[in-house]
Amino acid sequence: MSTSKDIAKQKFGIDLSPMPAPETALMINVDSAKAVETCLKLRESGFSILTMLTAKCKDNGFEMVYMLDNWETRERVFVFASLPAQDPKIKSLTPDWEAADWLEREVYDMFGIVFEGHPNLQRIITPENFTGHPLRKDFTDTD
Repeated sequence: MSTSKDIAKQKFGIDLSPMPAPETALMINVDSAKAVETCLKLRESGFSILTMLTAKCKDNGFEMVYMLDNWETRERVFVFASLPAQDPKIKSLTPDWEAADWLEREVYDMFGIVFEGHPNLQRIITPENFTGHPLRKDFTDTD
């Protein structure tokens, strides 16, 4: 059975080198009002890569998930912040960290979480006239 490394060599003539993966991951739970501040302090401390920003729909609300990497130290930090089921809102990271822009728009589109202070918060995947947010547990397709 060929590996992806073998296929890349055979088809494209390139050698793949494994990327170093973070050796440690720290999990931090913060109040939603402190999520942006926490991410910015982590960036100042060397976690300069916003690798992921997403959300989870839970039975009692939502959980924001921010994943930041420090490539120099090969460390990873996850920042978690809980939001209520009704009217979920959180401060936008986008004004301070441009990489958050489309990630926040995707979370808004899929989960309906409002990012306060986002300069262009609009749907990014579903059509503008789409009703609802497909990744919510209570979403029902009406088509």
